[in-house]
Amino acid sequence: DPLPQNIVYKMFQEVTDKGTTVFTSSHNLAEVQKVCDRVAIIKNGQMVTTESIASLKEKKINTVRAYFGEDFDLNDFKFKDVEIIRTIDHELLFKVKGEINEIVKALAKYRIKDLEITEASLEDIFLEYYE
Repeated sequence: DPLPQNIVYKMFQEVTDKGTTVFTSSHNLAEVQKVCDRVAIIKNGQMVTTESIASLKEKKINTVRAYFGEDFDLNDFKFKDVEIIRTIDHELLFKVKGEINEIVKALAKYRIKDLEITEASLEDIFLEYYE
């Protein structure tokens, strides 16, 4: 229920503003991102990382969807930190970890009809620890 949920969020904020640490556990990662400063990720009963939300988001994982106005060579997009997810006709969908400069240069060789670059959510970053 959103109304009581917002009351709880407000209570969290009030006590953390006073310097109190609040521990919470949730599988709702949108909620975690909204109310937490730091997260611990647990895998198989072991804590695999404890980081700030900001440092997790700095991991720079982006999903890129390119719509080409012509045929393209898939080999132009095979880089170390690029995972090609799917190709359909003149569409290429891939995930980029880190900087996207090399991908942008590769895309610039082609006539692009449309381009979408989506920054990873906390859930996407979380799932990287489980792959």
